[in-house]
Amino acid sequence: LGEINIDQWRCIAELVDNAIDGFLNSTRAGTLVVSPRVDVNLPMVDSDSAQLTITDNGGGMTPEVLERAVRAGWSGNNPIDNLGLFGMGFNIATARLGSVTEVWTTRKGEPEWHGLSIDFDQLRRQRHFRTAHLRRPKVDTEKHGTEIAIKRLKPEQRRWLARAANQTSARKRLSQTYSSMLRQNGIPLSFDLFINNKRVEARRHCVWNEDRTTPGPDGGNIRAVTPINHAMSPRLYCTHCMSWLSEGEIDGACQTCGATGTIMKRERKVTGWIGIQRYLDQGEYGFDFIRNGRKIEIGNKDLFYWRDGETEEREYPIDDPRNRGRIVGEIHIDHCRVSYAKDRFDRSDPSWDEMIQLIRGEGPLRPDKAKALGFATNDAPLFQIFRAFRRTSPHSKTAGAYARIMIVKDNDRAVEMATYFNDGH
Repeated sequence: LGEINIDQWRCIAELVDNAIDGFLNSTRAGTLVVSPRVDVNLPMVDSDSAQLTITDNGGGMTPEVLERAVRAGWSGNNPIDNLGLFGMGFNIATARLGSVTEVWTTRKGEPEWHGLSIDFDQLRRQRHFRTAHLRRPKVDTEKHGTEIAIKRLKPEQRRWLARAANQTSARKRLSQTYSSMLRQNGIPLSFDLFINNKRVEARRHCVWNEDRTTPGPDGGNIRAVTPINHAMSPRLYCTHCMSWLSEGEIDGACQTCGATGTIMKRERKVTGWIGIQRYLDQGEYGFDFIRNGRKIEIGNKDLFYWRDGETEEREYPIDDPRNRGRIVGEIHIDHCRVSYAKDRFDRSDPSWDEMIQLIRGEGPLRPDKAKALGFATNDAPLFQIFRAFRRTSPHSKTAGAYARIMIVKDNDRAVEMATYFNDGH
């Protein structure tokens, strides 16, 4: 498991995911965690004693749940509403970083902590996977939560984690990945994340306000930010193999894996927003695709391509000589499948194609091209935004021309201001 090539920040994210799922499970059980918080402590120096720890103030686990939670391939998570998927994230992440993992957990009112140590070298020597049930006293019986410490870090991982530049990079990645939850009224919850005792702030999009509008090509005004809230009809889903099924009996066996008692009607919806960034950039634009509050893909540009059979044409940006874009958005698609590494949505999932249809509609984004190919009028949000804001400079430089396409003349200054914005000024 430790040889699976996953970036260090993704390993950290897997363990943060476990904490978030703990918060969600407590809430569903009727025990709301007050001020949910996750603390990540990265090693500051490259030494043999360096370790990585992740602590949360969730509800904690019983010894029985702890034993199951660290077993490879076991998942007690709801595969629909939780971040955990295959029961392997914890094992892959910890084995990737080090050879010893200690887990301690406790619940409110209990007099002690329960723990275990997974030492891969020891497991090899003893030739079985049993490990002792550890206990330690608890000073404050009201305390609750879980601590994970990864020790005996692999030399290459230890060097990477201890570098200040890499810690800054990991902080930025995590601030983007969890930005939907590191803000007030987060989706599906709000929590605080600290790295080495410094709060991680949500990285927000620097966009024009919703009340900003510009005249549309067909009359009326186009808003700079368009909300998306589209519910689709529910479909049958198997929680065992995580597959969408054709219509049939809920009480029957899954047509894909044969499991029984695992079929349910699952709700489907696409929510979020798309809008216009206040500056142009060659890389920083595109859509963030989100599952259960965690961003799986950031700045994705797939929806800017028109695909007709095997041909593919980029449709945005095409008007800017430096290939800079500014259309951005956050799209929640909780019902779509993701890869085991949680870095990409499954493009073979029919739900992905349904989302594309809702966001960009049928046919090309370019109105002339769509008309030439015989496509009907398109009222999809991306089509409307594209028509109003595709240009990065006005046709003419008459008074008010820049305001009509809602763009700043001095883009370097806009980028500078966006940097201040992202730094919290």
